Amino acid sequence: MSWWGALRVGDHVRARRDLAGGFLDTLTGGTAIPEGRRGIVREVGSGLLRTRYAVEFEDGFGTRTLRDLTDDDLRRGAGHGESSWQWGRDVRRGVRLGLFVAFTLPALLAAAWYFLQGGTPAGLVAAVVVAAVDGVLALLGPVIPLLVAAGVVWLVVRGRAK
Repeated sequence: MSWWGALRVGDHVRARRDLAGGFLDTLTGGTAIPEGRRGIVREVGSGLLRTRYAVEFEDGFGTRTLRDLTDDDLRRGAGHGESSWQWGRDVRRGVRLGLFVAFTLPALLAAAWYFLQGGTPAGLVAAVVVAAVDGVLALLGPVIPLLVAAGVVWLVVRGRAK
């Protein structure tokens, strides 16, 4: 039982431990829901000795509902209600979609353009390695003069302190 009473429909919860999603997860030791994943209580039912819950968990761009969860599997979250659950879920989906658009989509478009120009998979691997090294050097370029200047200042200050 929870500190503030039993969970009710609409309460926000988190998985207290890794949860198996079904028979195959139990057999293979897989986890459907990792520890700390957010969810909302959808149904509350009474079992023989304990209360059983059906909880809808976030699962990337979708949701997954697990049944027969107990208080040992869940801990109370910070919110309550369907509207705040949907708002938080939509915000997190938007962040995931924005990260996909910002990072993955340009790489996929560049690879497609490379292959349309007659490139080969081996050439793409070499081009990616060269681009990665070039990117690191481009990031370090402005930093190196700053490090040299900081070193000179440190030597001057150290020399005056003696």
